Amino acid sequence: HDMYLKSLSGIKRHLIKQYASGLISLIEVDQRGNVREELEHLACFAPGMMALGSFLDTDNETLNLAINLTETCYMTYKKSKFGIGAE
Repeated sequence: HDMYLKSLSGIKRHLIKQYASGLISLIEVDQRGNVREELEHLACFAPGMMALGSFLDTDNETLNLAINLTETCYMTYKKSKFGIGAE
């Protein structure tokens, strides 16, 4: 649980990006500090982890973050021509 909370703190501090559209996404940062703003399909599992974790601590901030990240993942599918998310 302590490792989860420490990881979540780092994610919130360094890996969340909000766009002008209102969508929120996870970004990637490599070992050199280079940022890549591409949402990979597997990143869409993170909101589920956050939602489950939010119930352990009754953490509404994290639950709302999970909801918003899930919305972004959903929109990547909905807005694609064939309904398939990017990878």
